[in-house]
Amino acid sequence: KMTDTLMETVVVVMLVTIAALGLRAGSIVGVAVPVTMLTSLALLRPLGVELNQVSTAAFIIALGILVDNANVVVDDTVRR
Repeated sequence: KMTDTLMETVVVVMLVTIAALGLRAGSIVGVAVPVTMLTSLALLRPLGVELNQVSTAAFIIALGILVDNANVVVDDTVRR
């Protein structure tokens, strides 16, 4: 169920970014989000961190920061 929710979240974020900033920005965010999340999930077990409510909340906050930073970078790139 968690992977389904993650996939839905990525799709919604991509659609909103495409609507706001265009196809290029949506594709950049669409690639950055899964790569970052999969890398983070892959590093949890070797570092001894379990996936619980606290780490899930941290993932949500990190996802918001990632999308915001990607939007700022793309917006700045498009402006120049």
